[in-house]
Amino acid sequence: MKIFTLSTDKEIIQLVDSFASENKHQSIVYNKSKIPIDIVGYVYEKNPFVIIVDDDYATPNAAVVISTIKKMKENIKIIFITSDASVELGKKISPLGITYYAIKPLDKYEFDELLSSISKNKLNTTYNQL
Repeated sequence: MKIFTLSTDKEIIQLVDSFASENKHQSIVYNKSKIPIDIVGYVYEKNPFVIIVDDDYATPNAAVVISTIKKMKENIKIIFITSDASVELGKKISPLGITYYAIKPLDKYEFDELLSSISKNKLNTTYNQL
């Protein structure tokens, strides 16, 4: 499973890398550009199963990036992480089809369980499609 992380947050990157190495998944970190077309193009090129969007990196374009990616690949799993606990942000992001919404700081065990659940779902989906 490819896990694409859109962030510069060392804690998030470390959590994802740790999970990926322990479970033999591929972790891809992107923090080269905040321009939506660059991000979407890279996601299209790498074709991950899961995208972790750190709002603190993607602001103010997080909603545009998420909605564009979901239009390209509607079954992609998106984990949205933010340090902004406002209800307004939740109302703006939740309808875009995210799989999980988290507020920093992240709990390693909950995060690992979430990624494990998504990984198991991918295996079940792949198996069911055969």
